[in-house]
Amino acid sequence: MFIIFFFSFAIFQQCQASDLTFRDANSWSKEYPQCGTKYQSPIAINTESLIPQVYDSPLISYHENEQANTYTFYNTGTGLMLVSEWPEGRIPYLSGGPLGEDKYFYDSTWFRWNQDGQDENGHIFDGESFPLFAHLHYYNEKYGSLEEASNYPDGLVAVAAKWAISNESTSPAFSGMIRRLPEVTEPGSQVEIRPLRVSDTRNRPDDDPKVMFYYFGSQVTPPCAPVEWFLPDYVHYLTLDELAVFRSIKLNNSDDHNTRPVQPLNDREVYKTNKYVRE
Repeated sequence: MFIIFFFSFAIFQQCQASDLTFRDANSWSKEYPQCGTKYQSPIAINTESLIPQVYDSPLISYHENEQANTYTFYNTGTGLMLVSEWPEGRIPYLSGGPLGEDKYFYDSTWFRWNQDGQDENGHIFDGESFPLFAHLHYYNEKYGSLEEASNYPDGLVAVAAKWAISNESTSPAFSGMIRRLPEVTEPGSQVEIRPLRVSDTRNRPDDDPKVMFYYFGSQVTPPCAPVEWFLPDYVHYLTLDELAVFRSIKLNNSDDHNTRPVQPLNDREVYKTNKYVRE
């Protein structure tokens, strides 16, 4: 029951911001002061300037390839949110590496997309932009919920997967998921889909991306709470037709995208380390 409560809060938090528009993201700080603070996301990353880090206790992703009992998509009006119910004791979580001994439990995944010509939105890597992202959100176990964790600088973690365009789809399971998205075209709609494993979305099921870039930033929507971002050095692929399905999703205020423009790096460093999987 507690899992459903966390999901319900996250859905409510996004739906209540019905006046939120991505066409004028630079004005968010007028209503949400945290969106105007120094360390914001997304950023542009130069992989040649990354600082390698090695930890005695490495970053580990636990239960990463566990299959959830249920997957449900919600169109919140600001994006597509994927929520899950998990077998008891098998909720995915992150620990180790820069996160230390704290455990960060998975909460939900948000899909975010650009339109053609929006090359300065979303995380950028060596000058290359991407049309689709999936942001997997985690909260620190010691705070008990996503809501409470958002009040602390060590409360939230997000993992950002990215997609580029290919002539052919590389993941039949991901393509099957996309075929259900027309059922959540309208804000407020929802659909339950067949659960996937993380490995099902990769170009090949046996791919195992280990290198992670990471830095300290913020949520990419209000209230722009502090987030430790992890970005796998890995590119997923989808076709133009599949991307068009995401772009056909209706959002509040006639928005046609739900990504935020790149924010100043200021004096932040971006690091890299290896991630390992343990079931």
